[in-house]
Amino acid sequence: MDRQETLHQLISAAFLAPTSFNLQHFRFIDVQDKDKQQTLLSAAANWADEGEPEFVIALCGDNNSWQEAANFAKHVSDEFVEMSQQKATMVYSSNEVTRRDEVNRTNGFAFTNMLVKAHQLGLGSRVLEIDSPSSVTDLLNISDAYSLSAVVVFDKALAKPLLKCQPDLNLISEDGF
Repeated sequence: MDRQETLHQLISAAFLAPTSFNLQHFRFIDVQDKDKQQTLLSAAANWADEGEPEFVIALCGDNNSWQEAANFAKHVSDEFVEMSQQKATMVYSSNEVTRRDEVNRTNGFAFTNMLVKAHQLGLGSRVLEIDSPSSVTDLLNISDAYSLSAVVVFDKALAKPLLKCQPDLNLISEDGF
C-alpha cells in the first residue's frame, strides 16, 4: 500500500468517530517537510533519534465549526444539518470553554480511531510529548481558530506486538462506586 492510501485509511478511520451534532471538528496537518518534522521530533521529550517517520500528523480541531454545520456535517441529510446547526448554536454560541472541550473530546475519539487503524495496518504510533504547544502552532501556522490536540508519529519501525494483558476485573463496579 502506498503512502497516500495509508494516509487515506488513517483519516477515514478518524471520520468514523462519534461527534456532537455530527460536527466533525477535526482537521489534519500531514507534516511532510523534513525540516519541520525534525523540529517537531527534536522538541518532543519522548523521541530519541529513531529514524525517519512515515507520517507526522498534527490533529487540530476547528473551534468555530458549529457556525458552519453544513460544511462540517456533509455526511448527513440537509434536515439533520439544519437541526445540528440549531442545537449547536444553542450550546456553543455563548460558551467558548464548552466549544474547546467538545473539539478536544471529538478529536480524542478521532485520534483513537486512527491509532487502532494504524495498528491494523501494521504501523506503530507514538504521540509526541511537546513541552511547548505554541511552538507547534507557530511552526505549522495554526491560528487561534483551531485547537492543537496532538502530534503523532506513525512508522513501521515503531510497530511492535502489543503485550498480552488480562483486564483487571476489580476495575469494574456495578451500578456505581
